[in-house]
Amino acid sequence: MSTALAPLRRKHQAFVDEYMKDRNATRAYIRAGYSPKGAQPSSAKLLSNPMVAAEIARRTEEYSRMAGLEVVDVLEELKKIAFSDLRQCFDEFGKLKHPTEWPDEVAGAIAGFGLVEEWGKDADGKREQKGWTKKVKLWDKPATLFKLLEFLKTRLPPEKPGEATVKVQVNADQAIVDLRALLAK
Repeated sequence: MSTALAPLRRKHQAFVDEYMKDRNATRAYIRAGYSPKGAQPSSAKLLSNPMVAAEIARRTEEYSRMAGLEVVDVLEELKKIAFSDLRQCFDEFGKLKHPTEWPDEVAGAIAGFGLVEEWGKDADGKREQKGWTKKVKLWDKPATLFKLLEFLKTRLPPEKPGEATVKVQVNADQAIVDLRALLAK
């Protein structure tokens, strides 16, 4: 008895192709040639199709492997962004430390760093440089938290119809340890 899945229908294949571009199921559904009317619920239903979901998972794994990425690495980076404490980038006087002094777990949460010249006028009214302003841009923490939650939701058992939603507290550290153990096998 073969465990291989049958090939996807042409439109399902087109949906997967489009979905892999931006991970937006509704837009992928429309771009794949389906009607825009009712695209959101229909695309969600299509994502739950076992053959479509298996193809998306297969491609995601393949793309990650080709890029040299593993899920656990991405989760660790998302965790750095979501749970970093920016206070560790400042000294005891509130001055920003040099980037080489930032702890790794905080540095990963910083999207950009720059210096901006400050200009003013001297006593004679001539324009002169007064100093520099350091600017630090962070990655979007709420968006990162939602990405982590979305990933973790895919790992939970599906709810049964009519069953109340179960609140689940996820230990991110334990999830990473568990994923590393699975990858080591």
